[in-house]
Amino acid sequence: MNYLKIFAPATVANVSCGFDSLGFAVDAVGDEMTFTKTAEKGVKITNITGQI
Repeated sequence: MNYLKIFAPATVANVSCGFDSLGFAVDAVGDEMTFTKTAEKGVKITNITGQI
């Protein structure tokens, strides 16, 4: 395997009134990461998209 793609869903840590509980209504929010095996040692970040 030379390629790996993962998705880490966002969570709502504190469930209470207001914005915390409204977070449950949002679908498909999270981080997606793609890893590609290369001959070089180490980790190289090639692209960051979205809001930082």
